[in-house]
Amino acid sequence: MWKLGIAVLALSSGLAMANERCAYSAERTLKLSDVQRLQLTMASDQLKLTGSTGNEVQVHARLCASSQKRLDELQLASRQQGQSTQLQLLPERRSNQFSSGLFGRGGNYGWFDLTLQVPAAMLLDLTVSSGSASIENIAGLELVLSSGRVQASKVAGPVSSTVSSGQFTLADAGPVQLNALSSGQVSLRQVGAVQASSVSSGQLSIERAAGDVSLNNLSSGQIRVSDVQGSVRVDRISSGSARVSDVTGDAAFGSIGSGSIRAERIGGDLSLDRKGSGSVRHQEVRGQVRLPSR
Repeated sequence: MWKLGIAVLALSSGLAMANERCAYSAERTLKLSDVQRLQLTMASDQLKLTGSTGNEVQVHARLCASSQKRLDELQLASRQQGQSTQLQLLPERRSNQFSSGLFGRGGNYGWFDLTLQVPAAMLLDLTVSSGSASIENIAGLELVLSSGRVQASKVAGPVSSTVSSGQFTLADAGPVQLNALSSGQVSLRQVGAVQASSVSSGQLSIERAAGDVSLNNLSSGQIRVSDVQGSVRVDRISSGSARVSDVTGDAAFGSIGSGSIRAERIGGDLSLDRKGSGSVRHQEVRGQVRLPSR
């Protein structure tokens, strides 16, 4: 059975002159118990989430708005079914317009500044659109990011992400699944095995991977892979560029069109099955080098 909980008002609303994009503000708090998986969808909001040894999700929210009317529209709620809990930022569809001029910043806006303390064993399902989030010390992460910025670290379990026109930075995590990267930037450092489906007009950087790295398709993008305790496999490169270095295993490429490949310090073999007009450069390959004639 679904249950709806509304956050209580912790502090009264008032005029906040210190932040020009928070002309009117209010504080909310919310506590959730027995949460194993938390779902959160953000717009132009801010989030700081930290895992701890506790067993409750503690939410502190600062509501910011351009007017008292917009402030009154903002609500913080939770919806729970079993062990899956949705933290709701209401109304879900909020249009924000920011303006600046000689007399400061204005506009018509309403947004949330969230601080969450959660159990370290919790899984987070996060959707961010034009917002920003900082995440630390949780068990797993599923992320959909569009035109926003997310930084995550100390994620013990798997990470799944889809990034479009956003920036995602991940450090000290388990295995990573990148479903798609389009016109955005993804930086992975000290992670487990990495499996990426598609990179299109984006930039993917992988440093210190404790496992194999694989990519299905690279199109008009860039990938930089270094310090891999395993092998690297890229199935197809059209017009993008790939640079691979310091790999203990093999570096294998399926096909390249008009893109470029640079491979350095490869512990195993270097291979390319098919080649168009693209270029391949390599040095310090300990195993065999197998490249097509053209």
